[in-house]
Amino acid sequence: MGSATPKGYPYPVGTDRVMDGDDAIKALATAVDTKLGAAAAGTVDFTGLTAGGTGSVTITFPAGRFTAPPTAVNFTVYSGNPSGANTYSAIWAVPANITATSVLAQARRASAGDISGYWLATQV
Repeated sequence: MGSATPKGYPYPVGTDRVMDGDDAIKALATAVDTKLGAAAAGTVDFTGLTAGGTGSVTITFPAGRFTAPPTAVNFTVYSGNPSGANTYSAIWAVPANITATSVLAQARRASAGDISGYWLATQV
């Protein structure tokens, strides 16, 4: 293999033999597979939460996306934030329930109602 990009992705140069092209493509594919990792994202809804109560939803990842449990699963609440003083809403992953195929998400809000959020799972 002739050279590599500053981030380590290999590529052939003009003096490499054409018959070694399959090896060059394999080296590039392996580098991309190793360095990029995997990600999945989506939305999640929790309905009928009681004041201060917790709700749970299992999120199923796209089939075959992750080869191991994601390194991180992050959530952002986009609706269902109560208004006023001393109010809150939150969504989080249950660490013991993060697998390569799914995650158990939980939510809580100060007053009764619904919460919706975005999720992002990444495997580095």
